[in-house]
Amino acid sequence: MFRSGRDGVLGVSVTLLIRALTRWNAPRPGGSLAILTLVGVMVRFLPLATLSTDTTPHTYWLNGALPSALLVSGCAAVVLATTRGRRPWHAVALALAVVLALTGAVRSVNPRDQSWAVSMNEAGYAGYPHDIAVIDDTETWRPIEAEETRIEAEFTVVYYGPRGLHLVLTSAPRTSFLGGGPDPLRWGCNDLDGLCAEVADGEYVVPLTGAATHARGSFPMDRVRTEVTPDLFVEVALARDSDIVPEPEELVEQVNALGVRAAEPEDLTEIARGVVEWNQPEPWFD
Repeated sequence: MFRSGRDGVLGVSVTLLIRALTRWNAPRPGGSLAILTLVGVMVRFLPLATLSTDTTPHTYWLNGALPSALLVSGCAAVVLATTRGRRPWHAVALALAVVLALTGAVRSVNPRDQSWAVSMNEAGYAGYPHDIAVIDDTETWRPIEAEETRIEAEFTVVYYGPRGLHLVLTSAPRTSFLGGGPDPLRWGCNDLDGLCAEVADGEYVVPLTGAATHARGSFPMDRVRTEVTPDLFVEVALARDSDIVPEPEELVEQVNALGVRAAEPEDLTEIARGVVEWNQPEPWFD
């Protein structure tokens, strides 16, 4: 819907520009349409040529690059339309320079050198006033998203793993975990529509019904809740690409294999770096 709306706005804008140039008796309004079409096509395919197939760029990059290219190319189109000479190479060169500049900017972006963005993210995570839960198994799962839920005062770290599966780790102190309450691990568990299973004498609670609050992706997610350290409660939501629901004991084994624990300062740095790398375009060359 967003893409179709953006294309519609672009189409209307081009139409209005051509009509305005025609009304102003511009020498070659059709030429401006040609240059706009050429630059628009090149800019549309620019992300496909510069981004790796396994990297999902954050929307702010595309939303910033495309309008900037169209804005400058629109100026080039106006120059082309109002130029009376037979060979307005300066207008064509300007439009081409826009595309080349954007290509060079994207090629110069090196996610491994985004220390300023990593520092900003890390400072934001460090400002969370409670412990943050992380996992040890970063060989299999890479952090791609981290945020504090202001309303619930929870902290969520999203990991991307094999076969496109997601792992969502939500942590908070007792007073904030899943809205707080006298027994946060068993929030929503009752005999009617909130069935839960308990493992290891209640040390782990496995909700059997209902959807994960912070679900990611299109795969179903199984949840396990536990208290990692005193006053650090976590809910691990694990995606699965199978219709077979694992037994609660099997889920607990999977969670234990992840090595859930309280984060150290270096863990926040790794999360910040992972988020920046996931949300930035990759360079063409190393």
